[in-house]
Amino acid sequence: MILMTMIARVLDGLPLAASIQEDDQVPSVLSELASLECSDLGFDKSSLLCSSCSLLPHFDLQPLIPHCRECCIDDGAGEDGDSGVKRKYPRAILEVSFVKSERPRRFPGLQIVYKRGADPVIKLMDAVGNIEEELAVDQWDTDSVEEFLLEYLESNEL
Repeated sequence: MILMTMIARVLDGLPLAASIQEDDQVPSVLSELASLECSDLGFDKSSLLCSSCSLLPHFDLQPLIPHCRECCIDDGAGEDGDSGVKRKYPRAILEVSFVKSERPRRFPGLQIVYKRGADPVIKLMDAVGNIEEELAVDQWDTDSVEEFLLEYLESNEL
């Protein structure tokens, strides 16, 4: 959303912030800026992920990258926006009150636990069965859950 707002401002010929002009030199030294300073630069410090900063060159917004990196929340992405290897979990438990599809059969490492009246939760576990992460997925649609499992659950395919 933030990036789209910035792109729209550039396309409309509006300045992104009073402190950034085309001829300004942007310092390469990274330091954390306060929320108000980030807001003045057009960034929402509370929701800007560092991986979003890597998208700026696609819109010819390279001068904004240093300020973006000063205002972003570290999401594990490197300078190129990719954290490298994503961790895969051998097993997961999906706690739900009901399942309406046959999709769970596609994930051999997935166990479905029915809990009456429970909000849906995904528990990611190591090979021994220790819970390593727990995510509330009550706001996720079925496709989002499936995509997440494809990305973070180990498959038996080689």
